[in-house]
Amino acid sequence: MTTPWLDAALTLPVKGEPTLIINEIDIDQLSAVMNDKVGGDRSPPRLLRPLSVVVANMRLDEELLGAVRFDVNSDGQSLRLTEFSGNLIDIDLLEGSQLEWQSTDDGEARTTLVLNAELDNVSRTFSILGQEPVAETDSGRLAALLRWQGSPMDIDARTMMGEMDLTLREGSFLPVPSGATGAVRLLSLLNLAGLFERANVTRLFEPGVAFKKAEGKLLFNAGQLALPGFSVEGPGGGFKFTSDIDLLARTIDGELVVTLPLANNIPWVVALAGGLPVAAGAYIASRVFKDQVKTLTSGVYSVSGSVDEPTVKFLRVFDATGTKQTQSSMPESSSQGSGADSEPAAPEAPPPP
Repeated sequence: MTTPWLDAALTLPVKGEPTLIINEIDIDQLSAVMNDKVGGDRSPPRLLRPLSVVVANMRLDEELLGAVRFDVNSDGQSLRLTEFSGNLIDIDLLEGSQLEWQSTDDGEARTTLVLNAELDNVSRTFSILGQEPVAETDSGRLAALLRWQGSPMDIDARTMMGEMDLTLREGSFLPVPSGATGAVRLLSLLNLAGLFERANVTRLFEPGVAFKKAEGKLLFNAGQLALPGFSVEGPGGGFKFTSDIDLLARTIDGELVVTLPLANNIPWVVALAGGLPVAAGAYIASRVFKDQVKTLTSGVYSVSGSVDEPTVKFLRVFDATGTKQTQSSMPESSSQGSGADSEPAAPEAPPPP
């Protein structure tokens, strides 16, 4: 079968499951075809028997996304994709990854994604998607359990429920392009290079913010995103970002704690305070309490306002604890449903890296 967006062949062995071999598929055109054909219907298709699928070339616009294989099962009520393997947008899909597209009793549809993946250099992932990279990495891990209303094509961070565990190793955050949108803008909220620039402490670092390890959770709750504490271990210090983000109003309420080695003179403290007069008092305090602050010093900043143009304000120095607590991350019904109208039980998420 060959169309402008699909080149595929179906093999029907005498024994065993049939195999659909997709030589090439254009995801962008597939989405348009689905919208034209099914309109508002987002119910999953029914298969008469299980099917193995091999996708040799997956494209989005003119960019090659990679290759993947998986098994498909359907009972008329739900369509499940399991046994994933392969590489998409330079991300290796590991055992445990699966997707379920399910019809609900009210005629709607919902999708559940369990993702267990290994990351390489995420800058290449952004490049494949035609976006300017916001970070460079040597490696990383990603584990997620996410749900949203509609088909797999209807994925939208503003309607998602669930959580994501992200670990990045040996890399650096890069300046975020001013015109960044969508997923790039969302991930830019974890970009300490941009926050440091607004905190006026970029002179402490080389271009970008290098790190040995960056990790944390992203908790999605129908338009709300909570970061309980995204931490970064740098070559000479540590950083922690805790925040609540309203994805609908595009506002942020967070706190950034920066911990750095204390040098033998004032510039480190002055830089942490953004050059404010309080630095003089901080310097005196560092002499009075030199045993407590002789190795490290910390600055705490509030991060608030618009997601696109956040305001970063210096709060205090010599305090690495932070006071920001995120809002409740998930309603009880999102983790385990019960009854006819509740959320269906989802596959168990892979363990965090």
